[in-house]
Amino acid sequence: MRFSAQATLLRPGGIAVITTRPWRQRGELVDFPGAVLATGAAAGLIPVERCIALLAGLRDGMLVPRPSFFQLRNLREARARGKPCRLIAHEDVLIFREPGFPGSSHELKGPQRALEDPEQVHATELGELAKDFMTEAVRLDSGIAPHAIHADRGTSMTSKPVSALLSDLAILRSHSRPKVSNDNPYSEAQFKTLKYCPAFPGTFGSLQDARAFCGVYFT
Repeated sequence: MRFSAQATLLRPGGIAVITTRPWRQRGELVDFPGAVLATGAAAGLIPVERCIALLAGLRDGMLVPRPSFFQLRNLREARARGKPCRLIAHEDVLIFREPGFPGSSHELKGPQRALEDPEQVHATELGELAKDFMTEAVRLDSGIAPHAIHADRGTSMTSKPVSALLSDLAILRSHSRPKVSNDNPYSEAQFKTLKYCPAFPGTFGSLQDARAFCGVYFT
């Protein structure tokens, strides 16, 4: 398998899904999925996830193993030699991502800069606003998407625009454990600190007033 050729065909941020399985050679287990993972990473692809696909059917509500003929033969031969051996009844599903951001070139032109407004204030909470903020953050980081982001279960993070963006970029979402307050990210703690700041007015006369206050507070 030529990963370098596959990486060339993928668009920036593109996803490649490969199924493979370990096998036995002269009774010894060969970790072929591990070799594929290492080869993909060496070709510049980013390993995103490793899943298991059972080789099984469903009969009367129960899983029925359906291993390959060669796996069954290897198992019988090993047990005939008195060697204990387990039957391999699954395949590894390996997910890779091409570095970069959908719609961008592999190398962004011009110098990179920090996000102009790392804290933004809006009159309402919208999924489109959250999507635009994340898109700009990834673009300014040379198109490199993070492996995961911490997400609450608010309307923005569960909205279709944000969900679609995270799916396209293969970004995982982490969530706080129930009743574990210190699982919240620093941004949540910072927001509470802002509200308890002695200078916080409680209400603002306008959206511009709120932005002006936060601009001073966060800098």
